[in-house]
Amino acid sequence: QVLGSSRSNRHFHFRVIRTKHLQFIFATVYLLDGIGMSEGNLQILNDISSILSVIGLPYIVLGDWNMEPADLMAAPWADDIHPEVAIPSNSAHTCEKGKKRMLEYALVAKTISAHGL
Repeated sequence: QVLGSSRSNRHFHFRVIRTKHLQFIFATVYLLDGIGMSEGNLQILNDISSILSVIGLPYIVLGDWNMEPADLMAAPWADDIHPEVAIPSNSAHTCEKGKKRMLEYALVAKTISAHGL
């Protein structure tokens, strides 16, 4: 059963999921494409980090980040939430256009990734 509040804008959506034994944030994000770590994308990421920090629950954020994990994590936007990158295990890349790259993956709270979820 999905209960709780949500927040969204045109680039991300958050939902608090409450089950009998677990409560966490499930979020999706779509960053601006073709521009890497631009001011606009950094603002979206800072908004996400702020929301996750304030709510303080474990989280899973699935996204089309439009940049590879190393580029995403190189910026200081995630210093307060310390996510772990979870990439698909069945593919070396998610973008087929041009240079094959991993652009769709998840960021997961360490408390969730420690349980192998």
